[in-house]
Amino acid sequence: MHAILEAIKSWYRALRNARIYRRERTGILKILSKRGYTSIRPFQRSKWHHQMYLFTAQSPEKEEVFIKLTRLSRLLKNENKVYRRLSKNAFLKGHIIYRREYFKAGGYRVLVLKKVRGQILTNDWMAAHVPELQTLIRIVDTFAELSLVHRDVKPDNFILEGGAIKVFDFSFMVDRESGKTPREIELSETANLEKLLALGTGYKPAPLHWDDYFALTVIFSEVLKHAEPILSPADRTLLLDYLEECREKTGSNSYTILR
Repeated sequence: MHAILEAIKSWYRALRNARIYRRERTGILKILSKRGYTSIRPFQRSKWHHQMYLFTAQSPEKEEVFIKLTRLSRLLKNENKVYRRLSKNAFLKGHIIYRREYFKAGGYRVLVLKKVRGQILTNDWMAAHVPELQTLIRIVDTFAELSLVHRDVKPDNFILEGGAIKVFDFSFMVDRESGKTPREIELSETANLEKLLALGTGYKPAPLHWDDYFALTVIFSEVLKHAEPILSPADRTLLLDYLEECREKTGSNSYTILR
């Protein structure tokens, strides 16, 4: 039943987003074409959400790029600042997708990234590469050192590219230290609260409470449940060690809007 409901939701989003794109298409193509982008195509309209529109294109240098575009000011402004901040970290710069440019035009904010072709992490892949899952912990450790909370840590937001695990989708990342960028979205708007309620579903300890280490415990628990019969004794022990480490760290770098 859950799978059927999800399929219906996906179909409805794709239909709704197709209508949005028909209405906005001319303006969007004009903005991107003026910037020198060609071969512009919508990317998986069923995944457009939070008024964020996704495209693939070719840059003026003939490189494949991935484009995020929205009229909402805070989301991409924050994400752009996150990319700039993370790219200065010696470890994280090798574990994020290359940011090409960010600009404003026609009422839109646009973030352009390198288009990566890689393996989104799945339970099967993770079960076959348990030692490499230490990288997920190190990524979250480094976020914690920078007082950052991703808030949407899940397998779909990690990709293997060029032998390196990379994390992405920083639209809702926050700095735990008050007043620092990236900041929380405007909480006085009902639509924004609805976004936050949905953010990280299944990977957070409470509806408006996020903890990246808690999310990792969910990920590692699911891998263990999925693959325990086929894991080698060494991999099973290592995965249990990762799980225990994340359980011990849960609560050390969490964020809530409830005060």
